[in-house]
Amino acid sequence: MSSVQAGILQALEDEVAEVRRQLGDLACLRLALDDGRLVDRTSGAYVYRFACRPLEPRGGEDEADAAPADGFRVPEDASGLLVADGRNVPAVVLAHDPDMGEVLVELQLHAPLERPERGQLSFSSVFLLLSLQARLRECFQATPPPPLLDAVREGVGAPLPAVALPPAPDGPGRDQTDAIRFALGQSVSYLWGPPGTGKTRTLAHLVRELLAAGETVLLTASTNVAVDRLVESTLDALGSPARPPLVRLGRVGRSLRGRGVTVDEAVLRHEALSEPVARFDALVRRLDVPTPAEWTLDALLRLAHWVQSAGDLIAHQASPETLRALSAASDALLEGVDRCTLDLPGAAATLCGTFTSQLLRARRFDTVIVDEASMASVAHVAAATSLAARRVVVAGDFQQLPPIVLATTPDARRWLGQHVFAAAGCDDVGRDHPLRRMLREQWRMHPEVRGAVSTVFYGDRLVDAPAIAARASSAGPGALLVDTHGSDPRTTRTRSGSIRNARHADLIAGWVALAGWTSVGVIAPYRAQARAIRAALRDRCPARLEDGSVQVSTVHRFQGEERDLIVFDTTDAPGASGHFLSDLRNPAAANLINVAISRARHALVVVGDVPHLGRHLGEDSSLLRVLRELLRAREEVDVSDEADLRRLRAFLRGAAR
Repeated sequence: MSSVQAGILQALEDEVAEVRRQLGDLACLRLALDDGRLVDRTSGAYVYRFACRPLEPRGGEDEADAAPADGFRVPEDASGLLVADGRNVPAVVLAHDPDMGEVLVELQLHAPLERPERGQLSFSSVFLLLSLQARLRECFQATPPPPLLDAVREGVGAPLPAVALPPAPDGPGRDQTDAIRFALGQSVSYLWGPPGTGKTRTLAHLVRELLAAGETVLLTASTNVAVDRLVESTLDALGSPARPPLVRLGRVGRSLRGRGVTVDEAVLRHEALSEPVARFDALVRRLDVPTPAEWTLDALLRLAHWVQSAGDLIAHQASPETLRALSAASDALLEGVDRCTLDLPGAAATLCGTFTSQLLRARRFDTVIVDEASMASVAHVAAATSLAARRVVVAGDFQQLPPIVLATTPDARRWLGQHVFAAAGCDDVGRDHPLRRMLREQWRMHPEVRGAVSTVFYGDRLVDAPAIAARASSAGPGALLVDTHGSDPRTTRTRSGSIRNARHADLIAGWVALAGWTSVGVIAPYRAQARAIRAALRDRCPARLEDGSVQVSTVHRFQGEERDLIVFDTTDAPGASGHFLSDLRNPAAANLINVAISRARHALVVVGDVPHLGRHLGEDSSLLRVLRELLRAREEVDVSDEADLRRLRAFLRGAAR
């Protein structure tokens, strides 16, 4: 084992220790279930969104500002146990948003909750970290080791035989085609896809070419949303076949249901599964958990994965012998499904799935594609690339937010808090890398927004697609800078240490309530400010919050997303001092600002006390450079000027476009 590999394992050890220090082995969230609502139903399960708070506020802080741990998010796919309606219900955490105090959980139920009351969700805070550590130790000690395990991290690769790409109807653009051709000809390649440049579409057409060449392909990304988006785009590129050549493992979003890629659709009623299903069914019914009268394969797999990861939660319900038999039965079931899916050349799962799913760990794929790789740690990407036999394609944008890590040790910061672009030395905007290809033509942002984004964050490399240039020529301004200095804004610090600006929250809520755009995103750098804006909007347009057409959060929730209108509240003003927007105090400030403003599909509003920002940020700070670029078009609004406010309201309604 090399010193680097030992460092990666030590990083995971450090992170496990820090999570245990902050949360303990089992972290508990108190759920206000009377605030919850049923938001989706999948095969054999129900999905609920609940308001959540820590079991006990820490250090006497205000419960409204409390969070499980500073910066901690319950990871996607974490297995848990929900106690509600007097029952123990197996649960999987689909999303946790501490900014809004919300958690989305999928419950293994055959009927919905009848009378939701206050309950408690327990989840293993370290299971996924320990599983990743065990998988990587296995890979590092293997003889021979996985062929591309270290090459991706080191930024080295070897050329593969040249591939000719025939022209395809409605195919990718020129630089996308060049990127596909390059990826096909390399054992390791990095696709740099800035906002709106069609990265996902490029990957989808790459998958089409790989499948046509007879290769097996694994698609993976950090989040379920990103995986579903890539699979959906791939199906479109394939022409939406009746029997798709790939299976989506894990939770399948609504956009993919009925498109033939769920496990149920792929291997439903296979005769080889009859005995493993019967054995698992007999054992699981001994537990005090709800079970349906008739299983679907999707429900069986979900519960089998839960049994494997939640043994410490159910040990009190079963004897050690029963628990061992149940674990063996779940292994046999998963292995049976694996045998039934081996003839499918493509698979898709989250990065966590690459080291927790027996269906994947038993396979080796010709090509592994890692999307949204800037959000993933080096350790997570290593687990995915261990499944590659011939080729790895790493795709993402290193100018966006890096992975989140709690531990502060050098190993943890290097291997868990750093993405693979940096580890491989191909994250320099101003210098090309022999294994990196960049997509330059953007199809999302108004030219005014693209100009600011390109100049400040991408070395002036981004250009507008012809359709964007044509659309913008008659659409009016794409961005407004709203100076709130004349309204005398003030910031205060909450008990949890976050920053709130009540004046900004009130102004923004009033403006957003007038917005005529179909989808609106409101982004703030501080958790408390996001909550304040959301509370103010709840009084003015609760229906739009409820249906999701208006979303409010900090930047992390919006990474990888886009909205017709983005309102970015910089929040900082005289009063309490924040640090998120300062390049000197926050190394990720530039990435944060880039993500915030580049989510805008049609219109961007940046709200700030401009004189205050000018005094407290360095002259060459990322935010001030963005503001200067936006002001080139002289599109500034002073909230103390009624004529300016009328122009802002028209812009928000879309009337000025």
